Amino acid sequence: MLKRVGLVGATGWMGALIGQALLSGNRLRPEQLSCLNRSTANAGYAAYPAVRWAANFSELIEHSDTLILSVRPEQFRDANFYCGDKLVISLMAGIPMKELAERTGASRIIRAMPNAAAEIGRSFTPWFASPETAETDRHIATCILETIGTAQQLDDEQQLNFLTGLSGAGPAYIALLISALSQAAMNIGIPKEIALKAATATGVDAGEILSKTNKGTETVIQQYLDYDGVIAAALKAAEAGGFHASINNALLAASRKVSDMESQAD
Repeated sequence: MLKRVGLVGATGWMGALIGQALLSGNRLRPEQLSCLNRSTANAGYAAYPAVRWAANFSELIEHSDTLILSVRPEQFRDANFYCGDKLVISLMAGIPMKELAERTGASRIIRAMPNAAAEIGRSFTPWFASPETAETDRHIATCILETIGTAQQLDDEQQLNFLTGLSGAGPAYIALLISALSQAAMNIGIPKEIALKAATATGVDAGEILSKTNKGTETVIQQYLDYDGVIAAALKAAEAGGFHASINNALLAASRKVSDMESQAD
């Protein structure tokens, strides 16, 4: 299904993850991948000498049917990325579909938001397609995005903006929770090393348990509340302290940041 893919930002963090996953997963033959980056080829592509390293964007376009844009928003706005009738897959936060169409000249566009779990092949990547995309275009996007985890099509671009601050956060929120848990333990004198081990195990293992059982989060919470023991006391105190409200405010702040980024278009 995949033919020729051009990857802009091929040695950047996410670009390198996707480019190398396409090759190592045999989704593309090396000669089908053309790469462009401000730096030179990196060691991650050393096993694939047939990969084409384009000297400029015009050369990349010439050898590509699908373009993946994996650059920072400001880099995209400062350069010329005219793609014409190519299928464009954008991995950039804060660049709306309307601006992508205006700046690239493309109509077949897919916006996607992978996250840091791509490093372990477990990114949850929501994506939104322009009305002009065909079923084959959407299949191509799914094939590419699933090299780094799972992908989910959305019906509304605003949902993608919100999920940029949710699933797009990768480990950020869990890291914040682990930090808070370990700090609470240290506050009463538990050594830092032990506090971090306990908090990290709690956060990481909880995710594994939830992903491997059929219990929903509400069921798990209610079971602890019904038991009315030590953890129930902690859950009640967290909620009384505004836990859900704080999380909601955090995600709304992230969504506003995406909107602010969108408004920076010329």
